[in-house]
Amino acid sequence: MAYLQDTYTDPTGPPHAAVFLPWPEVTRILGHPHRGEPEDDAQLVAELIHQGAPDWVATAPGWIDEAGWGLIGPVTVDPSEEGA
Repeated sequence: MAYLQDTYTDPTGPPHAAVFLPWPEVTRILGHPHRGEPEDDAQLVAELIHQGAPDWVATAPGWIDEAGWGLIGPVTVDPSEEGA
C-alpha cells in the first residue's frame, strides 16, 4: 500500500501530522471507488493500521479533496514554541 505521511495545514491553526491516500490507492484497497460510506472509511483505516501507520489513525478526523483521502493527526509543532 502506498500511503503518504504528510502535514495537514489550516490557516487558523498549527500544522498537524497526516496520512494521505491518493484516489487510485483508495480504489485499489476498497475494490471500488470510495462511496462516502463509513464502512469505506473503516476499511481504509484498518488497512492503514495493518500496514504500520501511526496509532492515531484509528480515531483521527479525515478529509477528502480532488487528490485523495486523508486523516488528520496530532499537532506537529507546539504552538508555544512557534517563533522561538
